[in-house]
Amino acid sequence: MGTWRYFGRTGGFGSPFEIYRIPANGKRFSEQLKADVERLRRDGSWTYDPKDIDGIWRELFLGGFSESQDELSEEDVKTLFQVWSTGRWPGRA
Repeated sequence: MGTWRYFGRTGGFGSPFEIYRIPANGKRFSEQLKADVERLRRDGSWTYDPKDIDGIWRELFLGGFSESQDELSEEDVKTLFQVWSTGRWPGRA
């Protein structure tokens, strides 16, 4: 298994508009330390943002995020990043 697991934030429907990663440490998303959950930025870097508690974490606890359904492969992440980088970035930069 890789170093990271990736997830797309969809708001409960549609295509991902933000991408998150967590350490591949055997813990569920909800068991991760908040500071270990990182969001992909437009410049290709990953960042922890305390404001994400109102985004992905809120969706997790309200049922709009499913760890099993919203998981992405590393290839999915690369493809989405490439598409988003050449067009309109759908989420927060």
